[in-house]
Amino acid sequence: MSLARDIGWRSGEAYALGTLGFTLFTLGHYGQGLAARKQSLEVAEAIEHPQWMAGGHIFLGQIYTELLALAEAEAHLKEGLALAKQVGSSWFTWVGAGGLASVYIWQGDLDAAEKLLVDAPETWQPSLFATRLAQIELALARQDGVGMLELLREILNIVAPPELAIGAVMFLKGPALTLQGQALTLQGRWAEAEQVLRQVAGLYETHGICHHRLWRIYLALGEAYQAASQAERAAEAFNAARAHIQTLASAIEDEALAENFRRRATAMIPPAQPLTLRQAAKQEFGGLTRRERQVAAVVAQGLSNQEIAHELVVSVKTVEAHVTRILSKLGFSSRAQIAAWAVDKGLASAPQDLDSR
Repeated sequence: MSLARDIGWRSGEAYALGTLGFTLFTLGHYGQGLAARKQSLEVAEAIEHPQWMAGGHIFLGQIYTELLALAEAEAHLKEGLALAKQVGSSWFTWVGAGGLASVYIWQGDLDAAEKLLVDAPETWQPSLFATRLAQIELALARQDGVGMLELLREILNIVAPPELAIGAVMFLKGPALTLQGQALTLQGRWAEAEQVLRQVAGLYETHGICHHRLWRIYLALGEAYQAASQAERAAEAFNAARAHIQTLASAIEDEALAENFRRRATAMIPPAQPLTLRQAAKQEFGGLTRRERQVAAVVAQGLSNQEIAHELVVSVKTVEAHVTRILSKLGFSSRAQIAAWAVDKGLASAPQDLDSR
């Protein structure tokens, strides 16, 4: 960028600023990334470079979409798409169309999104990446898991060249993997969905990239757990999504933009459900089930496994399994620790209901 300025290469400066904006945003420096993208567009407009102006508007629109500033995103993407068509840039045309279709999907206008995507070539080519993602998002909005997986096949088979940085690879494949997890959820393949979503979240977190997408991954993970009737794990994933929303919002320097993002993103997460009496008791007692609490209470009375088995009318092996799980959940290594814990929690002196439900 400095070299481009020194030699007066303004189009190179615009390109370098745009690349810098992408990198900064990917690494979580949202304010700086947005500022660099705006500077790139300003330079392109100053030298009246129509192609970089088209790209500037389109990429700004993509950033605003990630931040859920949908009105700003729509305005920039419409301007960029019009310029791209004017200069005959097929690449920017399809990137812009895909970005604008995504905004329409966020806004719930699925017909408008479909009209933008209907003319997209069927034969796969890299310039269609943004439009393919939008087509998959449209299928998601229509709850079409089969259609999503069919469209995802081409994207997920992309082999990135070895010189491409992990950030660029995940910028391309990360959203596709997230959508794959959501498609698997729609098909009731919850274990596969969990594996895919945790994989992509782990890659982002390990490499410190694309933090702005983590909240959507954990939201999708929570929805998978919720569909699988795993309420506690769903709540954990939704809480993680909320935490990432707060982290992202705190890194957005524009207060109005940050508040808009926080409000919109949080509204997408199902409200926390009040705990049932059983869930509350389990949470209070270190995750122990009712039966495990019963066993802990009897352990505190100094009974052997054989005696506990007789007391609870179960086999000795069942008692041994309960004791092993109790030690694991509480992080203990001895029965004496279980006994002390049960006394501290008031379990040893409380009447024990032997119902194992």
